[in-house]
Amino acid sequence: MLIREEDEEIEADEASYQLEMMRCLREGNIYNNTVGWVENMARKAAGEEPLPEEDPSNPIFKPVPKQSRLDSFLITNQIAKYCNQINGVAAQSFSRLYLTKALHEN
Repeated sequence: MLIREEDEEIEADEASYQLEMMRCLREGNIYNNTVGWVENMARKAAGEEPLPEEDPSNPIFKPVPKQSRLDSFLITNQIAKYCNQINGVAAQSFSRLYLTKALHEN
């Protein structure tokens, strides 16, 4: 019974921690959006062009480069080689297992 109460306390602590983290993220997002909005309003008032919503010079918004097909091919072949090696070792192990089983039965 004591363990169950401790588990419930731990789950309640984890839930409250997650809620607090979500609250902090939401506040951060609101702050960042507000700062960007205020900055754009100031730029408009000064007669300047407002910053785009997604700034292309910001590394966060840069598109992820497409992975080369050569890299994918090499990785796939390496995984296939490992699988073949594991298959070979497993086959030898099973052969030995069946051989020892047959010897013990005789």
